[in-house]
Amino acid sequence: MKKDTIDNFKFPFFNIRDVNFGIVLISIYFLLEFGSFHGLHPLTKQLNLPFLTASLTMLYAFLLVVKGDVDFKSKTTLYFTIFWIFIILYTLAATKGKLVKEDLIKHSIIYWSNYIVIICSVKKKSQFILLLDVWLVSVLLSCYHASMQGGLIWGNRWLKDENHISLVAATALPFAMMFFVVHKSKIKKFCYVLCLFGYVTANVIAHSRGGTLSLGLALFLCFVLMKHKIRNAIIIIALIIVGLSYAPPDFHEEMATLQQGTEESTASDRIYLWGIAMEMFYDHPLVGVGPLNYPIFFSSYDKGTRYEYMSNRVAHSTPLQYLAETGVVGLLFFLSFQVPLWQNWRAVVWARKPKIPTYFVLIAHACFISQISFHFGSLFLTLLPYPFYWCLVPFSETWKNICEKGIAEGGNE
Repeated sequence: MKKDTIDNFKFPFFNIRDVNFGIVLISIYFLLEFGSFHGLHPLTKQLNLPFLTASLTMLYAFLLVVKGDVDFKSKTTLYFTIFWIFIILYTLAATKGKLVKEDLIKHSIIYWSNYIVIICSVKKKSQFILLLDVWLVSVLLSCYHASMQGGLIWGNRWLKDENHISLVAATALPFAMMFFVVHKSKIKKFCYVLCLFGYVTANVIAHSRGGTLSLGLALFLCFVLMKHKIRNAIIIIALIIVGLSYAPPDFHEEMATLQQGTEESTASDRIYLWGIAMEMFYDHPLVGVGPLNYPIFFSSYDKGTRYEYMSNRVAHSTPLQYLAETGVVGLLFFLSFQVPLWQNWRAVVWARKPKIPTYFVLIAHACFISQISFHFGSLFLTLLPYPFYWCLVPFSETWKNICEKGIAEGGNE
């Protein structure tokens, strides 16, 4: 394997020439949503930054499409776009609550727009590093505030649940781990170590069982897919020791309930909710009951046997609730862009080229591990309208494009 050309990994600061309008928009979005600036700093509300950022991003995305800058020959881009068209049209036709309908349509357009802007704005390795650094710092800021608030952030609509910050930290950890390995700058290495400890500490303080399992899976996959096993084992053990040193008194009690299985009350409740999701799917197998309609249909299935009549519950499982709400058709639309994402990882990792730099493979692993960790954690949470997963999709597509360009140029981008 050719010696890596890692000039971007030696320099600790970004190059101002890498900054463009799209990267600025997405960076602001990351800081507002993942960094909790929107909920914690009143000035952002006074300036109406979330609305302005979303509006500019949507307009810019549509402009890029009109100009022909978007490559719809890419299977990921094509099927991801078709997926959101399906969600928007089906929401317009079937979602019951007016506010829920408007909110889901708005966020669907935002997530698609973010994807388009990212893949069109991030063309070089240095730009990818810059954008990922902003995202990692944003997650670290939320982890810090969550640690100060007992494992959640009251001012962030997406992170008011301990499970959510735990899962976000688990998805960010693989990138921090891989960047720590490939970067040569001691300053950047220190920053990534800070991220790693921040993510683990927030996860422990939140004492989320699902988040802890997702984090454990991410650490395990990093260990398996990276070389230098002894070094990686030392890093992981150090992270666990430091993280556990901040564990609240009830952390060990919460983790101990994992051994109780279905006998534990929360697990029993979730299995019951999953069962109702499957009943909805069996009754409406083709297209489900409609996006985000599970809470509305819940009482007609529960019939007051376990919860009060007219209780609005969620399934506490993204795959099962999505299946109940969109049926086989929705599942096929979702899987349509999951296959290209798998192919993105495989195209880099399994490429039989002697000139592929090591960091191409390591960061491709980070994209893969992050998505696997999210999907595992989403088994226990309902997250379709949340932004956590939808930024991981353009990360994978963008890195695949950068790697393909680098391979074509002989190992450099």
